[in-house]
Amino acid sequence: MGRSVTVARILLACSAHLTSAPLVLGVVVRQLTRSLKVLNRMNPTSPDAIKVLLVEDNPGDALLVQRQFIDIPTVVLITVTTVDDALKALKSGEFDVLLSDYLLTGANGATLLQRAREQGFDRPCVFLSGHGAVAAPAAIAAGAHTLIYKETMSGEALHVALQCAHETYKRSARTERLAMNDETTGVLNRRGFDLALAKAVSRQRRHPNGTLAVLFGDVDGLKVLNDAHGHAAGDYLLATIATRMQSCVRTSDAVGRMGGDEFAVVVEGLTDPSHVQNVIDKIRFNIGMPATFGEVLLTPSMSLGYAVYGPECDDVSRLIDAADAAMYEEKRASADRFRQTLLPRRRSS
Repeated sequence: MGRSVTVARILLACSAHLTSAPLVLGVVVRQLTRSLKVLNRMNPTSPDAIKVLLVEDNPGDALLVQRQFIDIPTVVLITVTTVDDALKALKSGEFDVLLSDYLLTGANGATLLQRAREQGFDRPCVFLSGHGAVAAPAAIAAGAHTLIYKETMSGEALHVALQCAHETYKRSARTERLAMNDETTGVLNRRGFDLALAKAVSRQRRHPNGTLAVLFGDVDGLKVLNDAHGHAAGDYLLATIATRMQSCVRTSDAVGRMGGDEFAVVVEGLTDPSHVQNVIDKIRFNIGMPATFGEVLLTPSMSLGYAVYGPECDDVSRLIDAADAAMYEEKRASADRFRQTLLPRRRSS
């Protein structure tokens, strides 16, 4: 798609010079030659290329912005003209930066950005505006990384702004990942899980979509394993269980280690509340597959309980507390317990 969009940009750029027929051929040849050099060295799939969504409903201004990027191979620019088209494009999760005119037909940039955030877009935004249309502080307050005035806009200024916004986001994402993930297992820690659940609850309140449930689990026998074989064995078991739990749910769901031997999962969009039990059965089956740590054969198990979002459980703390209580009820009733066995040593020949 990157090449077709760039070809469209070439033709648009050429059209800006078509002021008289005698000049048409020379201008087109020069523009195509210059732009094909860009195409030959641009790799839209390169990890270094920034994919930018431009939202601009003024054709002249859109052409002005598009022409700035003809000689910038590290930017892939896709253009849409309406807020609805922008939201559809952003929902794909393919874009690194949103570049939008602040004053759009029927809406402004702040409204577009707010709606994009509500549907999960968390990348940076750069606003464009004419002088006097909006002040920079207002654009920043609306959530933009920065504001660029069209009258003084240049390719270099645009590129620097987009690059800075993208790099700032990547640094922030790395820091947030470290702060939100459990070092031992790689899944979310308590803070990260609470945040993921809060976002899920917020989405469910705004746009109810099937069943939202929280699963809470407690690993059986972790202390016994730690005491018998050391914390390295316990950490291995925790990491194995976390990986298996993640494999049982969708990438849009969240798995977290709540501390010690406790894990939690948030699942969204289940078509029927009874399907929660299907998820639990799948997790229990996968966790129960044997694993080895050195000479120790592990057959892990986990007590699991769950709570469903509803009038009695309508916030983060209530959902977690209810799922935790259900888990302890199940733990008391279940005879399923953690087992460990020493594998026989191989005899030396």
